[in-house]
Amino acid sequence: MRGFLKLILLILNIAAATGLLVSAYGGHINPLTTTIPGMMLMLFPGLLLLSVVMLLVDLFACRRMMFVQGFAILLSAPAIWNICPLNFFTNEAKPNERELKVMTYNVRYLLTDSKDSLHHSLSAIIREDPDIVLLQECRADDPTHWTRYSTQVDTLMERYPHRVIEFDSMVMWSKFPIDTLRMEQYPDPSAFFSAADIDIDGYQLTVLNVHLQSLSLSNNDKELYYNLTVGNLATITDDRIDSTPENLVKKLSSAMEKRAEQAILLRSQIDSLGRSNILVAGDFNDIADCWAQRTIMGHDLKSTFSAVGLGPTISYNAFHFYFNIDHMLYGGDIRPLSIRRGRELSSDHYPVTATYAIPTHD
Repeated sequence: MRGFLKLILLILNIAAATGLLVSAYGGHINPLTTTIPGMMLMLFPGLLLLSVVMLLVDLFACRRMMFVQGFAILLSAPAIWNICPLNFFTNEAKPNERELKVMTYNVRYLLTDSKDSLHHSLSAIIREDPDIVLLQECRADDPTHWTRYSTQVDTLMERYPHRVIEFDSMVMWSKFPIDTLRMEQYPDPSAFFSAADIDIDGYQLTVLNVHLQSLSLSNNDKELYYNLTVGNLATITDDRIDSTPENLVKKLSSAMEKRAEQAILLRSQIDSLGRSNILVAGDFNDIADCWAQRTIMGHDLKSTFSAVGLGPTISYNAFHFYFNIDHMLYGGDIRPLSIRRGRELSSDHYPVTATYAIPTHD
């Protein structure tokens, strides 16, 4: 009987270790080949916790099996760092550098049930006072917003004299002159690329504002996912035919495939631009270390969160989709100093603000 229990424990250890490794390296597999590894990457935090639990079970049940989980966790170290970087030391700009603060924020079209004349999302931008603001899902041409929040809008327009509005939803505000770049777009109404060269007192920085493929989930889909996460399984058998776990997975897979195609298109245009100092930020609609992010990064861009972040974070806050899907990538001689996620709940995304050091040009 004891030997049988050890066999069961061994099988459980191998299964947990295999799942952890597949999820840890899921971002290395092109979703156009298969979306299963990418899906498992979304489960990585849970599978990592499972491996830690198995490691503790092995400690008391059979210490020799601790090697299986320990080895899997060790091999998963890069993925662990991507979701939970431990950069304890603060960075500061050097004497020959200046600080540049950049915010990316999906403001969800400034939708709100509040009757206040001040919008919390706009208040967050004003309070943070970034040098460059990248907004997604922002109807900047909607006169209703400008009338209702006129006090805040006046402040922002004065603070950011250089502005780009593209596709009715992609907004770039800057304290420095902007030269808009034309980008080839992916043929889908929920994916956009906006780009511009920004002259920061003689320092040339190319900034790309990105919104990759949305999940295209209905409210029923989101409610289904929420109920799954809280264990309310009774709702899964209701009469909403379009909202089943199978259809939910199909939609997630389809969106992941489209993001892969969009990442390839965006990366090719980054290469064509031939710029050295680049910042890519926005709503990627996918988690850190996913294939789309890795493809956009290529060999010359890095993740700001991995470089200067501390601990795990989430940037989406609705329906228990607690994932970090808003990213900031950098390349060239721009150097990240810090990154911080805001706490505003006025959108389904949190604002993300990073501070960089760039060389001064006296």
